[in-house]
Amino acid sequence: MQRLALPFLCTALLACTCFAQTTPFEPASSPRSVSLCDLTQNPKSYNSQWITVQAGVSMEFEDFSLYDPACKDHRTGVWLTFGGDQDEVATYCCVRRTRNKSVDIEVEGHRIPLSHNESLREFLRMLQTERLRRPDGHQCAGDECYFYRPLSATIIGMFFAGEDSKSPGYGHLGCCY
Repeated sequence: MQRLALPFLCTALLACTCFAQTTPFEPASSPRSVSLCDLTQNPKSYNSQWITVQAGVSMEFEDFSLYDPACKDHRTGVWLTFGGDQDEVATYCCVRRTRNKSVDIEVEGHRIPLSHNESLREFLRMLQTERLRRPDGHQCAGDECYFYRPLSATIIGMFFAGEDSKSPGYGHLGCCY
């Protein structure tokens, strides 16, 4: 399993919000360390807070989320989106894939920056590298087309439960925190 430590911002269902700026961004307080299971079972306890979570990262058509097989409750997931001006990497309904350059994304009144650094570049490379065939020579389909799977990451970001939002949640069709 590949592991990657990444200063990464989680937003609405951890609408994974990373940061976008040239100077380092420091949250007002140290991010709270939390397990993905606790995050999904007690989302209100972490709403609008900077957190650190280690989990698997899933990215396919209409999916960019965190997962942990140990979590019993998978009814609502944690959606990832980058902060700053980073374009979306996942294809899903009803979202503009490109962002205004040099403008940090805002979620529920919070400006979410992104650090464009080597960790981000490596994460994007590992997340998006695809292959045409499986190691056995057969054509691949879905998640098996991505070269670096499973992928695990340490995410630092702002978490949004979505319950105070005008929408039911974040991500594809409001699926997630």
